Amino acid sequence: MDLYANRKQIQKIYNNSIYDNIKGNIYTELSELRIDNDCIKNVSSNIINKTITFELENGISDKKFSKLIDEIKNTVKSFIKKNISFDQNNEIEELIESGLCYDSYFINKEDGSKTIIIQL
Repeated sequence: MDLYANRKQIQKIYNNSIYDNIKGNIYTELSELRIDNDCIKNVSSNIINKTITFELENGISDKKFSKLIDEIKNTVKSFIKKNISFDQNNEIEELIESGLCYDSYFINKEDGSKTIIIQL
């Protein structure tokens, strides 16, 4: 299997989570990160564009920002791992660990606030 085929398999898991055909919902799990993080002002999902946007409070410290990024990565990893059959496929396991299972964008606004956009 190649990178494209593995990424396509992971994308199928994301799509199935919308319709509750698998264990959990990736959008809900990522949205629930706001419960434990007081630095998150708002979380919004766009299922059509497959994005989740985290609007952060103004003046968030770099330490809290890095911690949130790590929590996002770990949430996505654990979601994929509980919904995928590895079948002795080390390539897909490497892909999950590499962080190439989603795209992330960071926006720093002039007022000091930050936004994280995760595209599945």
